[in-house]
Order: sequence, then C-alpha cells, then structure tokens
Amino acid sequence: MKLDLGDGTIVLDVDLQLNNSAGDGPQKLSPTSCARVLAYIDRLKLPLWVLRGAAYTCWSESPTTAAYFRSKLLKKRHVRRGIIASHKEGHCMFYASQPDPEKLVFEIYCVELDILSCRHRLDLQLPKSTGASGEVLDNLVARRQQRQLRSRSQVSTHAQFADVKRQFVKTAASCIRSGLRLRGMPEAQPEFQLLYKTTLSTVEFAHRHDLNAPRHPVPFELVQESVETVLRLFTGT
Repeated sequence: MKLDLGDGTIVLDVDLQLNNSAGDGPQKLSPTSCARVLAYIDRLKLPLWVLRGAAYTCWSESPTTAAYFRSKLLKKRHVRRGIIASHKEGHCMFYASQPDPEKLVFEIYCVELDILSCRHRLDLQLPKSTGASGEVLDNLVARRQQRQLRSRSQVSTHAQFADVKRQFVKTAASCIRSGLRLRGMPEAQPEFQLLYKTTLSTVEFAHRHDLNAPRHPVPFELVQESVETVLRLFTGT
C-alpha cells in the first residue's frame, strides 16, 4: 500500500501481510490501498470496540519507510504511540510491538479501525444542541493536525535528503572503482585507497548544491562525468 505522510510530497511503500481477518466483514486494506497520516495517539487509550478490523504485519525494502517508522515508533518515549491514517474504506493504525518479549526485536503492525460506524451510532444519541460545540472541536482538531503536518514535513524532507545522498555516494563509489581499475590500478595497491577517498570527497564537494537541496537524484551520467574529470586531473590519464 501507499502511505502519504500528509504533505503530498512523501509517499511511503508499505507491504501488508494479513495476520487476522476482520471479525465482522471483509478486510478493507489491500496492496493497492492509499492511506494518509492524520495524527498520533496513545493507542492504549483506544476503546476496544474500534479494534475489530483485520490486523497486518508491515514490511518494506525502502530506507525512507524504515527511517520514518524508526523515528516515529521505535523510540522509548513512543512505546504507546499509534499512527492514525485514513483511507478510502475508513481508518487504520500503525504501531510497534515485540513479537517475543525475550528478544529486543520490534515489528510494525497495522490494524483496521472501526471508527465511523461507532461514531455514527454515538452521534445519533447526542442531543442536536451539541452541534455547535462539535464544530468547535473539529476546528481545534484541524489546527492541531496542521501543526503536526508541518513537523512531519520537516522530518520527511530530511529523510529524502538522506536517501538522495546515499544513492549519490553509492553511484560515485562504483564509478571511481571502475575508473581506477580501467587505469590499471588494483585495489590492493596502497595508492588506490588514497585516490578513492580523495576523488569521492572532491566529487561530493562539486555536487554539494545538488545534495543540499535535492529535487531529484543526481543523474548517473552526470556523476560519471564528474568522476572521470577528477580522475583525469589526479592521474593524468
């Protein structure tokens, strides 16, 4: 599924493995579902009647996805935190838990929430005079979500920068090794490591503006051209 962090620019890839199906109907999430983060809550304060939906284990190969959940759910102060997200069929909650208390290994889980149907039943029981106060509460919740949105946007931007920098270094390192081998310099030669480190730091400096404010990853051809230019300067070949 796709998980929008709320700013419309960062969308995470999350794979779901069904653990328990919904007790009162079909599961609402699928591999093609799109959800949007709404808020953080204390999951231990959730009433049990909202936790009647299907439960999943979350997987992902994306470093950005791993960094997001690690920063939001795997810190000590976040042990009771849940991340509420909305999707076309309703709401769901992401949270971290230890499958085995004997091991310090956490997994990320997702559970469907039955909020709307229960809220509808409760709304029918409220006097009509409470409508105005409900609007005030909705406005307060909306303002709080806007503040949280700005905070998440900053975290998402840092994660995006880290991904672009990591990919750039990986590409540059591969080009440098290939360039040195083509020049007849094996890795066992002492001068190899010196040229490798010096070239990598020089290429990083040359693209510092691209890495400090990345919109897109630096193209492979541009990285390769920069590496070749520096190697010709350092080796004379």
